[in-house]
Amino acid sequence: MEGIMANVGKVAAVEDIYSFTRTGMVQDSHSRMDTSVSTTTSHTGGYNSRATTNTSVSSTEMLRIFVRQDGDKGEFEAEFADPAFGVREGHHVTVVYAGDQASQAGYPMALVNHSTERHQIFAKRTEWIINRTNQWMGCLTLIGLPLIVALLFMAMTPDLFVIGFVMGLIGTGIWMFGWKRKNDALAAAIVDVLNQHVREATEAQTKAG
Repeated sequence: MEGIMANVGKVAAVEDIYSFTRTGMVQDSHSRMDTSVSTTTSHTGGYNSRATTNTSVSSTEMLRIFVRQDGDKGEFEAEFADPAFGVREGHHVTVVYAGDQASQAGYPMALVNHSTERHQIFAKRTEWIINRTNQWMGCLTLIGLPLIVALLFMAMTPDLFVIGFVMGLIGTGIWMFGWKRKNDALAAAIVDVLNQHVREATEAQTKAG
């Protein structure tokens, strides 16, 4: 029995991707709005400087469904953000999960509503299982590694500090760009896997129907 969001790990390569589906009849569904507020403050220069505060509000619709799995295999639930279509009691749906091979568990990343013939891939969720470098760590790496290289160069010849820093900066930039490209390709591969499951679920429903 595949796990759902239980200790889901990260994937580093395509062969690490683990995916599975659950299909059944919706017993209940709930929608709610999650609202987040962010505030930024900017200061104008000069003697009589003023602080300007900008507040932005964003809302996300969260859909939670409770499903009785086909084959009398019990019930499961899944939650999705900003779905493009509705789901209600009595609809027949398939939820596609993706995670890592090690944990044999996954997050819900695609939803198929067989009753209305609609489906959606929640591609942003692929980031949940990809080991991206966070913003602060990326900044520290971009500054720290070139500085280390520069200090090593300076230890040999003081005049080489700037050259060492530039070379370290270029090398770090190339490495970070390669890491990003690798993760972007991995995210695309996960989406391909999700699309394959969606097609298979749709075809199976058509044949059964």
